[in-house]
Amino acid sequence: MRIRIRLAVFIFAIMHGMAAGAENPEVSVGDESCASLALLPEHVPGFNRMVSVCRREAQRGDAFARFHMGLLLIFGFEIQEDFLRGVDWIGRAAAAGYDASTYDSRLVDRLFRNADGVPYPPKEWISDWRAAAERGDPVTQDMLGLMYLVGMAVPQDFRRAFEWIRKGAERGERGAQYHLGVLYSQGLGAPRDDARARKWLEEAAVQGEPGAQYALAMLEAGGHGGELTEDAARRFRLAAMQGHAHAQYRLGLMYRDGRRVGRDWVRAAKWLELAMRLGSPDAKPALDALTRRLTPDQVASARALADAWEPELF
Repeated sequence: MRIRIRLAVFIFAIMHGMAAGAENPEVSVGDESCASLALLPEHVPGFNRMVSVCRREAQRGDAFARFHMGLLLIFGFEIQEDFLRGVDWIGRAAAAGYDASTYDSRLVDRLFRNADGVPYPPKEWISDWRAAAERGDPVTQDMLGLMYLVGMAVPQDFRRAFEWIRKGAERGERGAQYHLGVLYSQGLGAPRDDARARKWLEEAAVQGEPGAQYALAMLEAGGHGGELTEDAARRFRLAAMQGHAHAQYRLGLMYRDGRRVGRDWVRAAKWLELAMRLGSPDAKPALDALTRRLTPDQVASARALADAWEPELF
């Protein structure tokens, strides 16, 4: 699903007139602002610090950082996709008065290019996608909704985002069902409705959407720091087994602390290792701290378990 979602983001690069092969501006790694660190290419030392800096600034109320964190999480680039938290940040950015049309197009230029360095998809695809959505194609309806959600190639409009995503969900598209459930849970584009949020997230989860399992677990647990219920633990496990990095991180913590499972530091390290590999920004510090408490043999066992792991389909 992530590849399909990313296609919607490419539209933004096209509509802002990206030139193929454009060079990234030079940015000092010592500049600790979210806006400048966001422009660092992935190979530059200090790039990984961007997420923590932007998250810190977002938590302090910076509107750009909130919007940038929303994009990172919604579209799952540089960090594991987390539509639930991404939508929350996009909503907070809008509440702080952020104008999505002012988002620095160089960021999209850096992130969305094919192997030859050319932005895509072609411009002519845009009108085709809109026409397909209007004909009733649920995938493009969901994509058009995401475009309205973040203001890419169209004016940001939460109500229109909700309506297009709802159309895709009602036609059975699991990604749209997942997104609609999150919008209901956050009250973005429509009044908050936890019952309808759970209904649509359940629909998506039944179809095998790991993000929906994770969102249901977070709702059941009352968010970060909430009570870990038996049902939330079950859903974290299911999402982790399907390859959801944030769920793997949470499962790792469950094994580390013995919450709803027997305490097992080797299994904890396995799941934290997997979460780190798949892009959870919280996994590495937790894994480093745990590794210091393990023997070399235990560390080797955990890594072997992680190497042998394969996602399960439900």
